[in-house]
Amino acid sequence: MATATPTTADIPKALKLPTKDDMKARFHYIQAEVKRIEDASGPLRAKRDELVNQNIKEIQKLEDQYLKLESDGNLFDLKLEASNLVTLLRGDTRLASAEDTMPAEKTETTKAA
Repeated sequence: MATATPTTADIPKALKLPTKDDMKARFHYIQAEVKRIEDASGPLRAKRDELVNQNIKEIQKLEDQYLKLESDGNLFDLKLEASNLVTLLRGDTRLASAEDTMPAEKTETTKAA
């Protein structure tokens, strides 16, 4: 008994290689899907970029404000001095009483009194 030679008609469709026209059609389908998705996501991406840029500007303003406050108040120098005092006092920074704090500088209101 002779067996029949299989033909392309016997190969399941899933195993067949696509034709050139099939690949062109798939390419154009993919291009249309990419365009559809990009058209839908474009405005969202633009809004996100706008918010990011706005937040960066707000963050920069806040950073400028706190850096100015810290530099005007000599924060670094004060922390360095406090650190040096802790070292010199060997960690014993407790005050004997609340009245042992450094006297405040005289202001216009205290000079008049």
